[in-house]
Amino acid sequence: MSEKEPTPMPPANEQPGEPNAPVAHPDHDDHAHDHHGHHHAREEAPYIPEDPGNAALADALRISFKVLKLVMIVVVIVFIASGVYQVPSNEVAVVLRFGRVTGTGANRIKEPGLHWSFPRPIDERIMIPRGKQQLDVDDFWYFMTKEERAGLKQSFAGPTLQFLQDGYSLTSTRGLEGKTTSSEKGVIADYSIMHSQWRIEYAVSEPPVFIEKLWDGTEAGWSDVERLIRDVLAAAVIKASGHRDVWATITREEEAFRWEVESLVKDRMIDLNVGLTIDQVIFTGKKIIPPRQVQAEYERFTTAKTNAEKMKTSAGAKASEIRNTAESEAKVMVATAEAYRKSIVEAARSDAQRLEDMLAKVRLAAEQRVPGEGAQVEAQRRQVYNDLLAVTVDELYQEMLRDVLAAADEVFVPASGETGKTEWRLQLSRDATLGKKKQDEQKK
Repeated sequence: MSEKEPTPMPPANEQPGEPNAPVAHPDHDDHAHDHHGHHHAREEAPYIPEDPGNAALADALRISFKVLKLVMIVVVIVFIASGVYQVPSNEVAVVLRFGRVTGTGANRIKEPGLHWSFPRPIDERIMIPRGKQQLDVDDFWYFMTKEERAGLKQSFAGPTLQFLQDGYSLTSTRGLEGKTTSSEKGVIADYSIMHSQWRIEYAVSEPPVFIEKLWDGTEAGWSDVERLIRDVLAAAVIKASGHRDVWATITREEEAFRWEVESLVKDRMIDLNVGLTIDQVIFTGKKIIPPRQVQAEYERFTTAKTNAEKMKTSAGAKASEIRNTAESEAKVMVATAEAYRKSIVEAARSDAQRLEDMLAKVRLAAEQRVPGEGAQVEAQRRQVYNDLLAVTVDELYQEMLRDVLAAADEVFVPASGETGKTEWRLQLSRDATLGKKKQDEQKK
């Protein structure tokens, strides 16, 4: 029995059950076959049933692509919609694109309302408080526990100042004459301390500058903003109180002290140029007080100082009153004296003129009675002039005597007795109006 020969395998491009299928030769094409005079008709490939697994895979891929497209569209819509944001009425917004402020001019600030920007991480929106903000500063106030701040426990003042816990500012009173204790000869410095509470009212005036230079948009960053404001205020308070007297500042110069601190804070913020504007700096609470440890002594000192000021003011007012009275009386006396001087001068001038007129009349009368010339005539004329002058003087004396007697209330005329002696009798404490009354009665 002979061995069977192995069955030959069909070519790779032949399908089972298809003998005589043409074999494709890569090195020969249809033109080559025509060249050799051989022509083979191309037969169509037979139908092959589709594999159900491949069909299911193709359907799944088509559905997946459609779902993916839908998801991508939804993602794009959500991405665009997430860029819409609302700015509240009490805030403004600044948009940062890769860390830099977007927009130019007024567009850099987003006012209240709806806006759009690219979502993170492209754009970052920072909301900034709008309008006036307040910050209370107790850095210069004494230390208080939570119970003391809530009013549940009375504040306790220890025997000494707690320098590590209590806040205070140092004052320095200069200009006191005395022993030299500083570099200024003849001047001593009286150093004291005082407590004060403050409130700063400020606003973000330039949001873009504020974001670029100061705030990073986080809560921790806002604490840094308040820390800067506190430091600026602390520097101003220390500088303003360093040249002030504690008693004068507390009692009558509070407003001047506050105004100086406010001016220093505003000027410093302008120099820093961080987009913040200081509206005002005011006191809060009890304003300014001395250390609690010396409160009783300070009150006694204040009382004594107040009394001294009152006494000084009263003395000054009294001195001013006396000075004004003396000046007024002096003016009256000067005016009276000046008027009297003028009246005397006028009277003397009038009397002098009258005497000159009378002498001229006497001289004229003497010339009329003794006319002519010559030594003998001149001697006679002089004699007549002297006689007339004596008569004129006697008339003047009589006139003066009548004026004096007319002005006197009573007139006493001494008369010589038989013995030739004159007796004078004085009546003391006599009513000066008796003489006038008697004359009035006689007239009636």
